[in-house]
Amino acid sequence: MLGVLDGHRIALELKYPKKRLRASIGGKVFDLPASGAPDVDAAKTWRDIERIERLILDDAFEAGASLKR
Repeated sequence: MLGVLDGHRIALELKYPKKRLRASIGGKVFDLPASGAPDVDAAKTWRDIERIERLILDDAFEAGASLKR
């Protein structure tokens, strides 16, 4: 996500844990798993942080944050 605060470009990565979803919408069945893998979620969070750091080093953004709920 891109944010602009006082003219400064800020990169934001937002993460949240997902619960399992079982639903039927328009006759189509969805069965989506919960995230439920803390080690995998942690690795993804670090990849997000590395991406933000690269964007800042490339002068695409001036600041950044990765937020996980």
